[in-house]
Amino acid sequence: MSERTLPTARQPVERVLVVPHCNECGDSLAMFLRLLGCCAEVVRGGDAAVRRAREVLPQAVLLDLHIPEDNPRDVLRRLRELLGNDVRLIGVAAGEWEGEPPGWAKSEFDAWLHKPEEPDRLLDVLGVRRAGNRAENGPA
Repeated sequence: MSERTLPTARQPVERVLVVPHCNECGDSLAMFLRLLGCCAEVVRGGDAAVRRAREVLPQAVLLDLHIPEDNPRDVLRRLRELLGNDVRLIGVAAGEWEGEPPGWAKSEFDAWLHKPEEPDRLLDVLGVRRAGNRAENGPA
């Protein structure tokens, strides 16, 4: 799978916004990220994500392609305009898209994850590495 080159690929992500399809998925993903040392926050919906991103300037946004009541492509565009290329915009989609994501998403997201999230892939995308049995937030 090809993806854009991450502008800060060697620097770990500390501030993450999670924009989930369902509350439980977002909450559990944010909890996992907090255990890794990230400051992770769940926001519900695209408008809320853009408003909160303006306030906290996240280093990464995990945006579910099935966010309720919002057009994910529009949300992605608004986040990119607001945060520029210093943010990692990571698309998350359900397993029905085995392999490649839809064309627009493949070209506009910095990276792509399939649900259920692949923990090792998520660590790689966020620049978090494992040392022994625990993850560390540090340069890879």
